[in-house]
Order: sequence, then C-alpha cells, then structure tokens
Amino acid sequence: MLKLSIGYPSKEEELEIMRRMTRGPEPKPQRVVSPADIVRARGVVEEIYIDPKIEQYIVDIVFATRQPKSYGLEDIEALIAYGASPRASIYLAKAAKAQAFLSHRGTSPPRTCGPSAWTCCATA
Repeated sequence: MLKLSIGYPSKEEELEIMRRMTRGPEPKPQRVVSPADIVRARGVVEEIYIDPKIEQYIVDIVFATRQPKSYGLEDIEALIAYGASPRASIYLAKAAKAQAFLSHRGTSPPRTCGPSAWTCCATA
C-alpha cells in the first residue's frame, strides 16, 4: 500500500541501537492492543467519511501522474516513466481515512491526502 524508504541510521543512532542490543537483557515486546482491537479499529477507519470533493482531489492527484501537462506539470513530465495505477487512488483514500482516524477525526480533510500521495503513487 505504501512505499517507505527508511535509509540507514546516523552514527549516533547506530551507536544507540548497538548499545541497546548488547547491554543487559534483550528487550521483550509487550502487547499493546489485542487482535480484536485492530479489527475494530479497521472497521472504524472504513467508516470514516470522505467528501466527494476529496475523492475528486485524490483522482486528480493520480491523474496528474498520468497526464502531467493537463495539470500544468510540463516541467516534470520527463521524470514520470509510468503514471500511478488505480490502486494509487484506492490506497490514497485508505491512507487519508487512516490519517483522519489517527488524528481523531470522523472525516478526511484535504490535508490528509497530500502527505500520503508520494508513498501511495510510488508503489501503485
């Protein structure tokens, strides 16, 4: 659904990772939520409302990767080998809903679409 490039840690981060993993007992993970909680949360996310204007905005973002000239993006047209597939609009809508959920909102405002656009369009 999303493509995230994490990269390598800095020297300071690597030192901290090494120290945590080589000193004392190995950290033990603790359950934070149950599988049932996750299923319930997914159901709530699916119910989050996306206004038709937001849906159109999502489709416009995806179509801009397919037809950059139509969106005033002639300067980057050569940088796009293939436009995003229909999966990108699906994933972008789902990501916007998830972001709204994490922000404790019952609707998905336009600002929730932008941050996810690159990661959704890069994979679809």
